[in-house]
Amino acid sequence: MRGRGAFRGVRAGVVLAAALCAPASAQNLAGVFPPLPPARQLDYRAGWRPGENGAPDRYAQRIHYQDRIGDKFLWRGIVQVEDADGEGLDLDFAQAEFFLLLTDEDAPWSVAARFDAKVREGSEPEEFALNLANQFRLSPRVTARFNILTKREVGDRRREGLLFETRSALFMRTDGGVVFGAEAFNDHGSTADFDFYGPSQRQQAGPFAFWPLGDEFFLFTGALFGLNEQSPDADLRIWVQKTF
Repeated sequence: MRGRGAFRGVRAGVVLAAALCAPASAQNLAGVFPPLPPARQLDYRAGWRPGENGAPDRYAQRIHYQDRIGDKFLWRGIVQVEDADGEGLDLDFAQAEFFLLLTDEDAPWSVAARFDAKVREGSEPEEFALNLANQFRLSPRVTARFNILTKREVGDRRREGLLFETRSALFMRTDGGVVFGAEAFNDHGSTADFDFYGPSQRQQAGPFAFWPLGDEFFLFTGALFGLNEQSPDADLRIWVQKTF
């Protein structure tokens, strides 16, 4: 399951799809997710992390597809490829996600649980997660989100304990439909070595914008900047979303 052969067919399909677009990538292609994302949406995400201290630039690309099951449930599949060493794209991971809405979707404070299962290429550990998504409607135009992620790794190279991460974002919608704001990603270590905002954990933050392209497409542009020495200097991100 963790060997290269198990992913050969998936790798070929994803690399072919990614090759249709200009390669770009940063290691962090994640978002600050809402309690229940839009039904039937396809994402292509890409990013670039400039090389540091003589290391090569890093590129990654990701494809999402998601769909709802009734009013309270949503599933999502993700496949990501990356070029971490200048040798070309390789499969990074495949992930399945399942959302369960715990409140009314339109409530001023809406909450959902998200269950993840991630399978990585090579000898990297697999990962299972239970996450909590919070969304606060501060005004008709302003929304805040706060995610709490708890993860458990499985495999020979796993880190001990439960791993913790938080994500936060503020969104503001303009009259023209453009949404802009700021987001932050914070690792906090594990129950075996907890470090809430210490220098040993990755901390990133930066601006973003969603640009409407007609009725069914959005373009996302954003950048994340490292807040400590453990974090990369910059992750530049762009993706295209298509709703059905």
